[in-house]
Amino acid sequence: MIRWGIAAVLLGGGCSFDTEFSCEDDGQCALRSGGRCELDGWCSYPSGACESGHVYGPYAPPGVADVCVVPENTGTGSQTGGGTSSGTGTGTSSSTDESDGGSSTTGTPEPAAVCGNGIVEEGESCDDGNTARGDSCHPLCVDLYEAVWTQEYNGTDRDDRGFAVDVDVERDAVYVVGLTELTDTSDKDLLVHRFGLSDGAPGWSWSRDAAGGDDRAEQVAVDMVGDVVVGGHETDEGGVEHAWLAKLSPDGQLIWELRDSMGSKAEGVAIADDGRIVAVGRLGELGDSVAWHQWYGPDGIPDGAPVLSGMEPASDTRGIDVVNVPGVGIQITGVLHDGAPNLWTARFDGAGTLLAEHRVPDPNGDAPRGVGQALSPLGGTAIGGVRNTDRFVLFYDDDLVPAHEPWEEGDPGQDEVADVAFLDDGRYVLVGFIGFNLQETGTADGWIRFNEPDGTLIEQRPISGNGGGLDKLLAVENAPDSVIVTGYVKNETTGFDLWLRRFAI
Repeated sequence: MIRWGIAAVLLGGGCSFDTEFSCEDDGQCALRSGGRCELDGWCSYPSGACESGHVYGPYAPPGVADVCVVPENTGTGSQTGGGTSSGTGTGTSSSTDESDGGSSTTGTPEPAAVCGNGIVEEGESCDDGNTARGDSCHPLCVDLYEAVWTQEYNGTDRDDRGFAVDVDVERDAVYVVGLTELTDTSDKDLLVHRFGLSDGAPGWSWSRDAAGGDDRAEQVAVDMVGDVVVGGHETDEGGVEHAWLAKLSPDGQLIWELRDSMGSKAEGVAIADDGRIVAVGRLGELGDSVAWHQWYGPDGIPDGAPVLSGMEPASDTRGIDVVNVPGVGIQITGVLHDGAPNLWTARFDGAGTLLAEHRVPDPNGDAPRGVGQALSPLGGTAIGGVRNTDRFVLFYDDDLVPAHEPWEEGDPGQDEVADVAFLDDGRYVLVGFIGFNLQETGTADGWIRFNEPDGTLIEQRPISGNGGGLDKLLAVENAPDSVIVTGYVKNETTGFDLWLRRFAI
């Protein structure tokens, strides 16, 4: 069973700045490894894209921030410290009110227009002097299904990926979680990044290298008071993954974190009606595991014992995504083996009692799985995933009975529906990727698809970087008059970059 090696570590600390920060020595530029205080008094961080090898951090003044340092400005203050925060699962962290130094977060277009002022400005397709729905101009002043803003996050010209997203409308915040590479030796590191909902402006960024192995944040959920709950895993020195769960405050301070002492992984988190947290994932190594879910109080204290599902030996059984079902409990989707792999969806009440489940086999045994899901405002739910290496969507009624035949569509390579979001009128949005073939070509293409309630295609668009290679959209979340999508793209000069866009709907 899940035994958390840390009961609930209550932590604060870190550092944050509101706008600009002037440094006097290198020790004040320690949010990323290699931070340096330049002669002009602004922090810079390593960047292979700059001739000088350094780029100014986000707390330099406008026009300087995220710009390459010119060689004649280079210099350092007194060497009082440096390096990125690190730990071994004990909660060491760093946070700022902008993206961590060494990062480059760019927007296209730069959000400068004011929607509703009656003037059509750069980035707007219309502006009728208001932000009302139902008139000739969309409330966000762009055409339907077009981008409101776009952001890309490039940590240090290495690997940066977004896996999940959630929205806090009250605080005008978008939270993206995934991974980043802080240094050449840190492998993949946990990443939580806040952006502005209205304009896409970068906010604080929190990252941590646990023990030199691959660490990643897989899912995020904002609770009732605006705190940010994140689930994922950390990898120890021996290469064993350990499920990891944490809560951060809206300003990026680590409140508590948990780290399982056994080999395991957390892949999904959700907030229940009563404010409790539920996490899902796998217990055991990939290929030899069972699915688990566990309830926690808002303080991170486990509430009851973990619930295990699937006992088939030497199999990949795991919960991948979980959603709250108001008045009922939770719904989990993932993969479960019963002699053969099945796309698995199950409902449990708040005490862990199984209420209903449904399994979809794969005709070729190609490890089908549910990856993302959402509740429809018209009733029922939809599960997105992969079956027979093809994109797959299955709709259920309120009793978890299939409502009609699933949607399946295939291309060469592995194709996947990674997530689903419903709009208030029953339209729905799918995101994912097609043509994934890491072994031969290392390529995939991201895509987003807008659909009528009956499944009729409205728009489908490819998403990719400019460098060829792996481009994936992995999550979509509702926001006022829009949806937010995230994933990652491969760019020619900066490698894999976290990618984030707000689409008008």
